[in-house]
Amino acid sequence: MVAVSETKTAPEVSAEDQERSGAKQGARSAKQAERSESANAAQEVRTEAQAQPERKQKVEADAATTSASSKEAGLRTCVGCRKKQPQEGLLRIVLDPDGVTPRVDYLGRLPGRGAYSCPTMKCLELSVQRGGLRKAFKAQVKGSADVLMQEAWSASRRQLRSLLSLANRASKALPGHTRVEWGLRNEEGVLLLLAQDASPSLQRKFRRWATELGIPVYEALSKEEIGPTMGASETAVTLISDTGFAAKIIQELERSKNLLLIQDEEGPAFVK
Repeated sequence: MVAVSETKTAPEVSAEDQERSGAKQGARSAKQAERSESANAAQEVRTEAQAQPERKQKVEADAATTSASSKEAGLRTCVGCRKKQPQEGLLRIVLDPDGVTPRVDYLGRLPGRGAYSCPTMKCLELSVQRGGLRKAFKAQVKGSADVLMQEAWSASRRQLRSLLSLANRASKALPGHTRVEWGLRNEEGVLLLLAQDASPSLQRKFRRWATELGIPVYEALSKEEIGPTMGASETAVTLISDTGFAAKIIQELERSKNLLLIQDEEGPAFVK
């Protein structure tokens, strides 16, 4: 006798059951995708929180490196107080072609013999009135400490405007409320510059916003001074997007703080 095996067939699955099974699987996939998106979002928040102080540290480190490179040029003796200081923190003074009138060589590029003074009114007065420059140049120097300080003040402002103009031409500056807001929303900035005569409400708004993002904030110049560097008549707020330009601008701002700036109706030239 031959045994006959029975072949069992799988029960038929109705279209309704298939549809129900597909819906359950889709729901599970959607939940998994949602959990994955939430985890990714949380990770992005943690990464951004870590990046904010790192961004500020990078800009400040670049500025410190630039400053340190300048200091490697060596020490110079102030002709006023006779103390040795890093050259990059002193004012270089040269004589006019007349051989008696001192002038500030702020960028240190003018030819000829130079003398150095601390950027303070006291040292400039010692240099001019008590023979510091006369001994350095071995000439009968005739000048004014007030004039030299004013020259240093003006040169510092010109240098800052020049740096801002270069940053703008290189498309590394975002001037004006609208562009700065866009830059902050998209985390494009590394330095925020506020005009000294910007409205208090604007200063509070952008200072708080930039601080939350870990972006350094400085106040400098007036709206009318910043405006032409950005191709406008006035500019109240500017966002710098390049760490290299930001480091150079911060270095100049910090250097200018060493000056005993003349107080007038507009107040001091630079305030951090």
